[in-house]
Amino acid sequence: MNTLPEKYVILYDGSCRFCVRQSRRLVSLARPGLMETIDFQRGGALDRFPAITHDACMKAMHLVEPDGRISQGAEAIARALATRPMLRWVQPLYYLPGLRQILDWLYALIASNRYWLWGKLTSQDCDTGTCRLHRS
Repeated sequence: MNTLPEKYVILYDGSCRFCVRQSRRLVSLARPGLMETIDFQRGGALDRFPAITHDACMKAMHLVEPDGRISQGAEAIARALATRPMLRWVQPLYYLPGLRQILDWLYALIASNRYWLWGKLTSQDCDTGTCRLHRS
């Protein structure tokens, strides 16, 4: 199935405490009623988006726009925020030379350590408290 979404779609990791919280925050900051969130970890969640793999989603949040454009990571955040008129200034800042590279690096660093830093919501290891061993 390859149909374009009617709304912007945020594909986030529903097994990650941090990701769940931040996807909700992003929706609250974006233009009201324009965002749909989908936990890509749920079975069949990516069927609508054949160009996006589970592995890619494990590395970064994705934003699918109604016109089919796909962005990920820090760029997806900037583009989602730009849907609200008062936050449109964020998107051009992201594309400034140097700043984009820094934001992408920072995003990748946080994303690759998200379970270690904030824990998982659904894991046998987390049921026993393993995910919280190193959290303060």
